[in-house]
Amino acid sequence: MKTKKELITLVKNIDIHGTDESFYRFACTYLFGLKRRGAANANEFYQILRLGERNQEAVSKHFGVSGKHNNENIRRWCSMICRYKGSYFADLTLDELRRLFGYCAHEAKIKKMLNS
Repeated sequence: MKTKKELITLVKNIDIHGTDESFYRFACTYLFGLKRRGAANANEFYQILRLGERNQEAVSKHFGVSGKHNNENIRRWCSMICRYKGSYFADLTLDELRRLFGYCAHEAKIKKMLNS
C-alpha cells in the first residue's frame, strides 16, 4: 500500500488544471461505489473514461459539468487519466486511486482559487 507521501509525489507529477476539480470528485465517488459493490479493480472506471474520450455528452452529467466548453475539458481529462493508467496508476488499488484523486481534487481547487 502506498503511503500518503508517495501519493502526494504522484499528484505532483499529474497535469492538474483548476477546471478539473469536479472530474476528480467524480472519480472519487465512482471508485467508492466500485469498492462498495465489491469490485476487485478499476477496469469499469477506465471503461467510463474511454467512453468520455469518444462521447463527452454521454458522461458530462456524471462528471458534474455542463456548458459550452466543457466537452474539450472532459476529453482532455479522460485521455490523460487513461494514459496514466499504465504508468503512474499501474499498481494502485481502488482505495489508493480514490485517495489520489481526492488529493488531486484538492490541488485543482487550490489552482482554481489562485487563478480567479
